[in-house]
Amino acid sequence: MTEQLIFVCTGNTCRSVMAHYYAAAALGLGERVGSAGVRATPGAPAATNAVLALAAQGVATDAIEKHSASRLTEERVSAAKYIICMTPGHKDDVLEQFPEHAHKVHTLLSNLSTDADDIVDDPIGDPLETYAATLERMRPSIAYVVDRL
Repeated sequence: MTEQLIFVCTGNTCRSVMAHYYAAAALGLGERVGSAGVRATPGAPAATNAVLALAAQGVATDAIEKHSASRLTEERVSAAKYIICMTPGHKDDVLEQFPEHAHKVHTLLSNLSTDADDIVDDPIGDPLETYAATLERMRPSIAYVVDRL
């Protein structure tokens, strides 16, 4: 099945993974959602605390535990309806690589953020509580995006 929605962060092990699997399971997108990293090491697993934060939200971890980090490709970007980035810097990276798809590239918090910025901070290396707080901060924006598919 084609990914209609792709979440993007740096390494595709924390933020984009949590957004991906939350949207897939909790919001019912299944295989219509994916994730990637602008500097991902292909094959890297999801961060343990990302898996645990999702599990705490009731998301089954079997698929997440098999996650393998990936980067965006022309084929994936062309097929997607939306490419949702965790920071403006990620958005800039995607636009530099795929400028012809600018109309579908957005930042996650840009539509709902009341913060001064629309950055989802990277929890890598932080305790589980930080991952849980990051997921909690993303959840309303993920639902907002999914509602527009």
